Amino acid sequence: MFRILCLFILSVTLSSAAAYQNLEFGDTKEVVIEKLKNNEQLSSNVPVENIGKDTDLSGIFQVNTPLKGNNFSLYFSWNDDNTLKNVTLRSDAVSDIRYKTTVSWTFRAALQLINEVYGDPLMANPMPEAAQVEPGKALHSHLWPKDSGTVLMGVANEEGKYQISITFTEKEIRP
Repeated sequence: MFRILCLFILSVTLSSAAAYQNLEFGDTKEVVIEKLKNNEQLSSNVPVENIGKDTDLSGIFQVNTPLKGNNFSLYFSWNDDNTLKNVTLRSDAVSDIRYKTTVSWTFRAALQLINEVYGDPLMANPMPEAAQVEPGKALHSHLWPKDSGTVLMGVANEEGKYQISITFTEKEIRP
């Protein structure tokens, strides 16, 4: 059952503009907000009545099913016309002391799940070492092409804490 829930978490619609779950590239911020509010697989730490078009959506919605004990939050990037460009799932951030355990376990579990949904990656490198990931950046080691866009997975460094970063982007990226 847990595996099925996790696969659902990573799944996308069959639409040619599919981003993540029921979100589509090109959705306006208002449409994204409504879809997020009505998604039973997500929860928010912000009261629904406070989520509006002027609210920064990044980090306020979490996936309800943890992966290897790690929670994932959603972060968003927008095009100049305020339509959805990227959706990134980021795991809980942990210190460098827990990098080789917590981050590594979660990385392997996420990799297995993404492979089940999208097949073998077009680009696959070893998980980056903590010292390779610059502060404020993400270092993607895996890439899967989709019908619409690309899925990237790697590790991010936020103020010396590390997290898994899975980005669904409308860009077609090739190694």
